[in-house]
Amino acid sequence: MERATNTIPSLPNHPPPSEPTSSTLPGITLRNGFRFRRGQQAFLEKLAAAFARGEMNHLGVFVPGYGKTITALASFVVAHALGIARKLVVFVPRGNLRDQYADGEALSRLFRDLGAPPFTFCVADSERVFLKNLKTQIIITTYQYASGRGGHKALKQYCASAPCMFVFDEVHHLAEDGLWAEKIAAFPHVCSVALSGTPMRSDN
Repeated sequence: MERATNTIPSLPNHPPPSEPTSSTLPGITLRNGFRFRRGQQAFLEKLAAAFARGEMNHLGVFVPGYGKTITALASFVVAHALGIARKLVVFVPRGNLRDQYADGEALSRLFRDLGAPPFTFCVADSERVFLKNLKTQIIITTYQYASGRGGHKALKQYCASAPCMFVFDEVHHLAEDGLWAEKIAAFPHVCSVALSGTPMRSDN
């Protein structure tokens, strides 16, 4: 997931396996020695509190390699446990990031470590594939695919099928006045987390 330096198997917060650890985060009971980094834990605690207040759209800024992929997926676990969102759509700027999120083995291990349900997922790069089963809980796609004619129509149908949470990874690629932002704004969703390591860009 994310970059070679931040794949789930190589994260340094995996001591030897231990008993489940209680967590103050809704839906999360840490297992197998997994621990959040301090910044991840702080972000998720603030996110859960904000959700409880009805504040649904958030920005997280993390330096490269800190674990924003894990933070994004854990954010959905929290939103799901609170009954806010039933599905997750992750938007990324490039296919390699899409494929890192969609690493089946790493995803399964992470959700086990979080004590979360075994969510179903697929990559959205062909509407004929992911629309076969609208019950899929996590969709990973690119901004470009979501803005194209076929992808836009299919994702709009998917997002209307249940309350969705959006994760905008590397959100600095999503210029407010650009085509991608205009197209994605048409998708219904109940909450969102935008993530970036460089939230300010001179060309935006």
